[in-house]
Amino acid sequence: MNRLELGFGSPKDLDPAGKSGDVARALLANTASCAQFDPAKFGAVYCAGGLGFNEDCAVSTPKKSPGESKPHSEIAVNENLKRMLESAIADKLPQIAICHGPTVYAGVDIEVNGRKEIFAKGISISALGPFEGIVELTHRKETQFTWDTNTHDTLRRAGAEVHPLKDTLNTSRVVVEEKNGVLVATGSAPPGADELARETEKLLAKRWG
Repeated sequence: MNRLELGFGSPKDLDPAGKSGDVARALLANTASCAQFDPAKFGAVYCAGGLGFNEDCAVSTPKKSPGESKPHSEIAVNENLKRMLESAIADKLPQIAICHGPTVYAGVDIEVNGRKEIFAKGISISALGPFEGIVELTHRKETQFTWDTNTHDTLRRAGAEVHPLKDTLNTSRVVVEEKNGVLVATGSAPPGADELARETEKLLAKRWG
């Protein structure tokens, strides 16, 4: 298999500013926005990963609290996306996320027994291991990404159960959970996409029959 590198310095036929970008824009031209989301028309919600997810969707910024030696990530979910996920969760749509994607659950609220609670709280979640620094050291990190999001620390602060070592040693790791009647499947990294897809099929069958 040939290795393809996208982003700055990629071949013109793969550059988002070139033909591949034109194709992507044509394919996505009729995609509904988060603001137009109707949970009755969907069977599940999938949150993809990638560094850009914490730049545009679950926006991660550094924040240093009193007594901390270094800053941590603070998550602010795009308002339209937040409303979309909260409505999907209220309708019990299965939630699937991989890589950086699960960090969105640290910024989405649900109602539990009449009170607001962060969706991530109390459930086990798999997410990307601490690889961003390695990507930067090997000069493969694109220059627009200036802050490394520690996915596990972010989720732990939100009350989730996380296992950084397991996710780092097994990048195909997938965790299935249920919270307040909502089925959740999370994966640590792209190598686990196949396994996550299999678990997603099971979740869809369980939710919708």
